[in-house]
Amino acid sequence: MRRQHFYWTYLVISILLIVYGGFFLIREFGNGSTLFISSIIALSVGVAMLLFYGALRLVDYLRSKKNPPQPTQSHFETEPETETPAASKPEPETERGQGTENPIFRYPDRPSKKERSDTVTYIAARGYVRKIGFGPVLEINGSRIRDMRSNAYYRVEGDAVYGDGSGLLYQISGKRIRSIGGRELYELSGSNIYQVFGGYYASVSGHFITKYDGSEKYECDDDFPRAILLVIAVLLFGE
Repeated sequence: MRRQHFYWTYLVISILLIVYGGFFLIREFGNGSTLFISSIIALSVGVAMLLFYGALRLVDYLRSKKNPPQPTQSHFETEPETETPAASKPEPETERGQGTENPIFRYPDRPSKKERSDTVTYIAARGYVRKIGFGPVLEINGSRIRDMRSNAYYRVEGDAVYGDGSGLLYQISGKRIRSIGGRELYELSGSNIYQVFGGYYASVSGHFITKYDGSEKYECDDDFPRAILLVIAVLLFGE
């Protein structure tokens, strides 16, 4: 936000210098008077600042399009990866005991102290989430997330997710995220993202997030922590 504010201030100053210098230069030239030296200086400085601003914006654009380094081993989870079919949704996690298999969906009423420590107020994450074939869609800066498609901002504070201007939106509990209305949305388990009460939805492999049917694929600049990944899942795939 500070960087954006600097850009706007710099641009306004350069435009004001151009307008000031151009106005007095045209007026003096039209009256046949001696050219006003300060107007020439102001016009020249304004044009130079505007050209420098354009160069900075071009560099930022090219940098955002630059491919990140080769992905490394994922550190999203320490749990062993489980094999899941790519073309179809697997069955939900089951509990085995006494010859029976019953689907279970664990969700504690209150997260334990250990689970709460996984979502901290300050998160050292930075980078973009890019949709393959489209470009950047999300920008992550610490605990703040910007949806570049709608220019909406979100921030993670502890186990709560707030929207700028809209208050509390989501609650994170351990590996799960739910809406403020109590609807459970997604769960991160191993290297997979599950839709609660809906089963396997996407895979997390290296720096890539792929929907179960392969229709959507996203690339991440960083190994984002669990809390950020859960918010990313909601923003990418909806509630």
